[in-house]
Amino acid sequence: MTSKPSAEQQATVESLLQAAKRPTERMNVRHSFVQGGSQGKPVPGPLHRMLAAHDERALDLFLLHRALVSAEPWTSRPLDSRVWARALGLHHDADQGVTAVSKAWRRLEGTYRLVDRGRSGRLTVLTSLREDGTGKAYTSPNGGTRAERYFTLPFDYWTGEQRWYTTLTFPAKVMLLVSSTLKPG
Repeated sequence: MTSKPSAEQQATVESLLQAAKRPTERMNVRHSFVQGGSQGKPVPGPLHRMLAAHDERALDLFLLHRALVSAEPWTSRPLDSRVWARALGLHHDADQGVTAVSKAWRRLEGTYRLVDRGRSGRLTVLTSLREDGTGKAYTSPNGGTRAERYFTLPFDYWTGEQRWYTTLTFPAKVMLLVSSTLKPG
């Protein structure tokens, strides 16, 4: 994206994050989103497929959705696609970004297997699936085993002065997530 968010876009993101009422202003993401397996036999995670497909929209939607769901059943409240589009800065498109958002959700569900889409009337309801792309039900990671290791992404990614979600290039976002899985030192 690499641009400053419009006031409308930033207000939408901040409103969504506040409405999530998370106990902390951060979200957990399993390492398997970036890479599974062992160091000797790594298995690329869904992030690798997003990078190969240049699918920044899907990454942005995935991260924002994950920030909004904080407890079982890991489902977002029903939202109009125009709200998601405004959060991504796509609301100036001919159809207010609805088509672009719908296609990105379709990829997150079918290609990456990170969400399950449903409907509540005319509104989209999204349920998180496990970050490894297996399509299994999401559970909160506990860090106890290799499969449960996770990193945290603070809300400052969206709300801090830098607004990283709009100022970082797609490769830089990927590197931020990859580096978040590495041990210090």
